Amino acid sequence: MAVKEIASQTFQFVVELSNVVFWRSLIRLPWALITSLAVLLAVAGPGQHISNLHETSSVVQWFAVILWFSCFAIAGVLWGFHRAVFEGINDGINLCQQRGAEAASAALDPVLATLPVGKGEYPLGLIRKSWNEWKTQFVWRDNGARWYSPAARLTNWLARKWADAQTSVVKETLDELEAFGEKAISAAALKRFVVHRSAAVMATVTRNHLRFWTFVTAAVVFLLLIIPVALTTTFSILNANAH
Repeated sequence: MAVKEIASQTFQFVVELSNVVFWRSLIRLPWALITSLAVLLAVAGPGQHISNLHETSSVVQWFAVILWFSCFAIAGVLWGFHRAVFEGINDGINLCQQRGAEAASAALDPVLATLPVGKGEYPLGLIRKSWNEWKTQFVWRDNGARWYSPAARLTNWLARKWADAQTSVVKETLDELEAFGEKAISAAALKRFVVHRSAAVMATVTRNHLRFWTFVTAAVVFLLLIIPVALTTTFSILNANAH
């Protein structure tokens, strides 16, 4: 991919990360959809049958059948999609933990290379300035990627997220050093601090987002499973009262 980049090792890591998340999710998707749909449709069959036991209107019976199977099928698709992507993202998190420090080191090297040669320590303000100038070229979005390519779009998105995560780590590290009264730091010490912290930052952030997405998906699936039960029960009560 034609990208504006200096730390090619960093971008290669992002490409590998996007491939892991995208392709492993895609490979798992058919089986996840089949098993999720099979389980929920197997529950929908007896459920709609029980809800129609005392229903005399054929229109209401068909409405219940369509409602149950539609809601449970949609819930099954959402559940299966979530399962496949969840596992793919977890594979990506494992890759971050294995290769994150290596990629962070590659991202920081060009910044350290711009610092004056021969000094043991560098002012924190100079390092901050050098990083701010460099981060715009860190892992640039591939403007030449085809808009309909999911892997390319995922790579661009992950590149921005990775750049944001590294920027946050560098900023937090420099802020903490200044808070402790430090005025300067050696290149080796800075690299050690940043690499150590960045190895887990992206994984932690991703896990937090993944946990929120899991809660939202679970809530939507639960709602879809409750809707046919609530509606058919309401119809049965109304019909019983009418008779």
